[in-house]
Amino acid sequence: MPFDATPPLRKVTTPVATALVAAQQLISDPKHWGKGKEVTCDGQGNYKFCMAGAIMQVASFGSATALAATQYLAEATKNNSITSFNDLLSTKHTDVMRAFQTAIWLAQEDCA
Repeated sequence: MPFDATPPLRKVTTPVATALVAAQQLISDPKHWGKGKEVTCDGQGNYKFCMAGAIMQVASFGSATALAATQYLAEATKNNSITSFNDLLSTKHTDVMRAFQTAIWLAQEDCA
């Protein structure tokens, strides 16, 4: 996978990096990550989010923060569509977590 060497995080805080961290935390437990839909609920208040759904949950849809976070994730996944990457049969939860780590690093590097 393209994320084998995940760079260490720096301590630079930006709205985009903050949103990426929050979205990653939202789906850090595999039972809260899903494929096929941005958000699903089992009817008992248990939600699953895809990568894009997690970003939309923590940043306003269409906002500059959400768009930039999505662009960093696209760069991290080397895929123009984070939804396509998320939904690939071969994509695992660990791949998604690595993509978020890389996107956070990229967001922090741009502001360093």
